[in-house]
Amino acid sequence: MKNFPTLFVDASCRGNPGPMEYRILDHSSQEIFRSQVFPVGTNNLGEFIALVDAAKILKNFATQPDHDFFQKIGRSTPKNSLKKFSPKF
Repeated sequence: MKNFPTLFVDASCRGNPGPMEYRILDHSSQEIFRSQVFPVGTNNLGEFIALVDAAKILKNFATQPDHDFFQKIGRSTPKNSLKKFSPKF
């Protein structure tokens, strides 16, 4: 059985509604994914979208045949190399 990573989501919104963005972090607070800034959104919407995208990342993680998730996203790994684990839209 695979040990899945722990991911955390956070969203912020300036105003309600207002410009909104969200992030996905690992257990050590390393940023895994940061969204674009959406011109109009709410904090609740951002949290929900972040949760859905975190689920997509975990699905991608589960389907990788030979992987070590934390090694591939290690502190020295640039965020650009995380594309295969990033949400696909």
